[in-house]
Amino acid sequence: MSATNAYASGHQFRQALAPHIGDNPTFVDAFKQAGFYLDDLVLEPVNWLSPSERQAIHSASIASLAKRLRDYDAPLVVAFMKGIATPVKAAIAASGVSCQFEVVPFPGNGRQAEFRSAMTAILPMLLNR
Repeated sequence: MSATNAYASGHQFRQALAPHIGDNPTFVDAFKQAGFYLDDLVLEPVNWLSPSERQAIHSASIASLAKRLRDYDAPLVVAFMKGIATPVKAAIAASGVSCQFEVVPFPGNGRQAEFRSAMTAILPMLLNR
């Protein structure tokens, strides 16, 4: 992900949630205080890799994410990119945690409105858990 896409996606994420959870003293603090976690399937950048290399790393990262999901014991997991839905589902299954799973499109590359719409639809699930 380029720095521009990372900034844009973070901005879209904040725009979708901040009106509901606040941003005091910072959005990240409010996010944590609301009981939310933000994690990655893969803990190192993979954007510069070929699709097949990314897919291999996604598969290799399932066990690591499953362990973190057990630690979080979250009632809802949201994948922030349709392309990682399958390995995230596999990590949930491997974790043994019972949770709801949702997928939203990555909020870059012109899909910001689609991301906001998808987040708006799942916000009640996030906020009323």
